[in-house]
Amino acid sequence: MRIYNEERPHSALNGKTPHYIYTTQPKLGSVALSESAIRFRTDKVDQEGKITIRYMNKIRHLGIGRGYAGKRVYALISGKEVTVILIGSGEIIGEYILDPNKNYHARKQQ
Repeated sequence: MRIYNEERPHSALNGKTPHYIYTTQPKLGSVALSESAIRFRTDKVDQEGKITIRYMNKIRHLGIGRGYAGKRVYALISGKEVTVILIGSGEIIGEYILDPNKNYHARKQQ
C-alpha cells in the first residue's frame, strides 16, 4: 500500500503520488457558523406545547402553546432570533429573541 500511495506516480495525478496530492491540499478543518447563518430545524410540539432547540451549547425550551401539541413545525434560527412556522399552512406561530440567561422562552403575545 505504501508503494501505491507514496512512491508510484499516477498518470491521473500528472505523475504525482496520492500521498503528495493529499498532503499538499488545504484542509477544511472545522468551520464556525457566522452569526448571520440561518439554521433550519423540523420539530414536533410536545404535549406541553413546547419545542427544544440548542443555543450557545445548551438546550432551550420555546413555548409554542398547548393548542399546537402534536403539530409539526419549522424553526428558523438566525443568531438569537427564532421564527417558528406551522408546517402545512406556513403560519408563523411564534417569534423569539433568545436570552442566554434563560432556559424557557415564552411566545410573544400578538
